[in-house]
Amino acid sequence: MQQPQQQQAKDDDDDDDEEKMVDGAYNPLQYANLPVTGEIKELFEYITRFKPQKIELDTKIKPFVPDFVPAVGEVDSFLKMPKPDGTNEDLGITVLDEPALNSEDKTVLELKYVQSKNVVRSAPMDVDSIENADKKPKEIGRWITAVQDLHKTRPPPTVNYTKAMPEFDTLMEEWPREMEQAL
Repeated sequence: MQQPQQQQAKDDDDDDDEEKMVDGAYNPLQYANLPVTGEIKELFEYITRFKPQKIELDTKIKPFVPDFVPAVGEVDSFLKMPKPDGTNEDLGITVLDEPALNSEDKTVLELKYVQSKNVVRSAPMDVDSIENADKKPKEIGRWITAVQDLHKTRPPPTVNYTKAMPEFDTLMEEWPREMEQAL
């Protein structure tokens, strides 16, 4: 009966030794010869006695990794093939990465950004032209619909008044008789 208990005690000692052998962990032998009082040496013993509690913290934001779902009509823009010459791939980091099937015009994207951030542009914007436009009515139609959609999503203009607006009831009051006669 005592053999299993001795074996278990030996396993526990091995676990303690493994914990002490971690790189950068506290080693009491390094500090055994310090010229300090007995009280201080007792404090050092508390380091080896301490056993941290493992607490499972519930996170508010949890990672979401979707399953591979086939998309009809659009290429997955997150698939990146490494370059054959081994240089870094900057696509999606320094250059906008969109699928080639339904790519959006660079100018329309810039207009969307300016509109969404309410930014005033200091530099003039480059607008690309369509070569042989008379033979490409679909591209012209796509550009027109893209700009129309952009204007549909534009927020209504705001007006900042310098004075406080009068109350609605005072505006709806009847005018004095002199004013009505003058009109």
